[in-house]
Amino acid sequence: MAVTTPLVTQVDYLTLLTNQLKYQNPLDPLNNAEFLGQMAQFSNLQQMIDLNMKFDAFQQGFEYFQGSFVQNLQTQSLMLLNRQVDFKDPQTGASLTGYVDKIKFVDGVPNISVVHPGGTAQIGLGAITTVYSTAYAPEV
Repeated sequence: MAVTTPLVTQVDYLTLLTNQLKYQNPLDPLNNAEFLGQMAQFSNLQQMIDLNMKFDAFQQGFEYFQGSFVQNLQTQSLMLLNRQVDFKDPQTGASLTGYVDKIKFVDGVPNISVVHPGGTAQIGLGAITTVYSTAYAPEV
């Protein structure tokens, strides 16, 4: 998302105010309350513009962080392929051991397929409790 620039700047406002004072009717001068109201409105508008610009910058930073985070998850999960892992089965809560045979990315988030003696489980990275250093070699 692009950072927006204000439509009216302080210089524009001061130019307008100067012209208003310059060309005002001397028999009906600018009302002090009206003048203060205009100043307050401009101040509020300027604060809203500043806040909007800061929010846009924050959003850009967050989008970068989010992309970086998803990329990190993907890299970590790819290192698990053919590794033996201990994990907590999301269906039963039981601690099981198996090997990672497949990783599917759903919206960038890894869905890890683990083959274990009871079948196959689909888990997230958070379910893994132990990763073994040796690759699993299924018997052919």
